[in-house]
Amino acid sequence: MSRGAGKAASLHDEDALGKVYDGRLMRRLLRYVVPYRGMAAGAVALILLSSVLQLIGPLITAVALDLFIQPLESTEQAAISTWIADSMAGAGWSPTPMEGLVALAVVWGAAVLASFVVLYAQGYVMQLMGQRIMFDLRRDVFSHLQRLPVRFFDRQPVGRLVTRATSDVESLNELFTAGLVSVFGDIALLFGIVAVLFALDWRLALVSFAILPALVVLTAWFKTRARRSYREIRVRLARINAFLQEHIGGMSIVQLFGRERRSRDEFSEINAAHRAAHVRAIRYYAVYFPAVELVTACGLALIVWYGGGQILRGTLSIGALVAFLQYAQRFYQPLADLSEKYNILQAAMASSERIFQLLDGKTEIESPSDAFRPEGVRGEIELDHVDFSYIEGEPVLRDVSLRLAPGETVAVVGHTGAGKSTLANLLLRFYDVDAGAVRVDGVDVRRWDLDRLRRSIAMVLQDVFLFSGDLA
Repeated sequence: MSRGAGKAASLHDEDALGKVYDGRLMRRLLRYVVPYRGMAAGAVALILLSSVLQLIGPLITAVALDLFIQPLESTEQAAISTWIADSMAGAGWSPTPMEGLVALAVVWGAAVLASFVVLYAQGYVMQLMGQRIMFDLRRDVFSHLQRLPVRFFDRQPVGRLVTRATSDVESLNELFTAGLVSVFGDIALLFGIVAVLFALDWRLALVSFAILPALVVLTAWFKTRARRSYREIRVRLARINAFLQEHIGGMSIVQLFGRERRSRDEFSEINAAHRAAHVRAIRYYAVYFPAVELVTACGLALIVWYGGGQILRGTLSIGALVAFLQYAQRFYQPLADLSEKYNILQAAMASSERIFQLLDGKTEIESPSDAFRPEGVRGEIELDHVDFSYIEGEPVLRDVSLRLAPGETVAVVGHTGAGKSTLANLLLRFYDVDAGAVRVDGVDVRRWDLDRLRRSIAMVLQDVFLFSGDLA
């Protein structure tokens, strides 16, 4: 790495990530959910209903095969098929095979339609809730940034702060829309499938779960490496944002000193590190998901082998075996999804840690509770033996005293870095003095209401900053 790139990297390094799950951070995040707890409860209810609807299809398949396509004796049928047959007999309905298949098709179609409606409502409610939470969070972040002292922005690259309000907040959006609430659906679906499998045939159910240790080991391997790669990606992204902000903002200086090639090379190194971090993450995903498919295929093969033997021995129906295969596929998928939810949780914990670290930053300079708010301002300014330093141990002003009477015009001149702008910053209380006092109309600026003080002083800077928009 070049010397310049090394300095840029050290300046824009992120703090190390904390724990994978932090209960304190999660409680703070959930406070943003409280105003929308009705929507959250509705989303959970819809997810649970969707999980129940997903259990219907394989059961209908088992009933259709056992009762109408290849009718079996009651002792050979799946338990659900026997129950359906008894219910029809109790109701006095003895349908022909075609009538039974039509009825089952109608029930399945209704379940699919209901599932569509539920999934649509679930997605809409979750996305709406997530966007409202993100709106509140971004508003709080921006409002807090406006209250932070100027000294804070001297130490923080703007690109890093932009990352907090954009990509970090977006990571939390994924938690609320695709992670936190939908976990209930995955867990409910898993428990539902386990219950149905054991009800169909407990021996075949145990065979189906034989691959779980392999899935657990594979998932643990993936989680560890995905977390490490995610850490690195977040660090590299913040460096890119900070470097771009700094060099785009100072483009005139870059061009003035002919540093285009040097800056391009430095950015290429930072950009390449970000790409390499993503490639490593892609490699883990490329290994994990095909491996899950392979293990899942082995599980299905075990079901076919053992279940086929039971069919040949007359202890299991074809309908039950087909239902087992369908349920097994649906059972393994939520396990893989839970691993993905883990990554979303990891991203959210890392982002929330940084966001709340920003929100916990002390404003330091605030109006006192009994702030001075005069109706009129005369314009008397006094500096009384003022000492000040931006960095501790490196004083900028030493024992500076002066007094300006109302209506008096005074010019302060000096070389660059002599402290001219610092006097204006202290007068507007962007910083507080280390010693002495700055007074306006005889009152220490630390006793003034900040808004009243700054509205009473007109400041025209040498370097003008223009906001987008018209003059109005």
